[in-house]
Amino acid sequence: MIENILVLSTAHITLQSDKLLTALKPVDVSQELDPDDDRMAFRFIAHHYGYIIFLSDYAKEEEFMQKVSDRAQDLAMIIDYAIKKNCTMINLDRDADTTFDLPTYKW
Repeated sequence: MIENILVLSTAHITLQSDKLLTALKPVDVSQELDPDDDRMAFRFIAHHYGYIIFLSDYAKEEEFMQKVSDRAQDLAMIIDYAIKKNCTMINLDRDADTTFDLPTYKW
């Protein structure tokens, strides 16, 4: 299967969101994510220059987007953008390009 991956600069997340993701333990992608878990409501893996966020069908639900938006509005906007582009993953990388479709932040 071929899937779409949104590749964006980490300039599209705030320093606060970066610190939030750094502080959280990434979810083991082989485990089911408990909807009541207090971690972010998505699976992600940190890499040397950013993060890979895995999107599932759950990401299209309003409850999911509200949970993310409550903690990090910038991440919610990126996830919404990726869903609208039919992406199943997001690679946030410091060396990736930015888009005019989303805000950028200096940090």
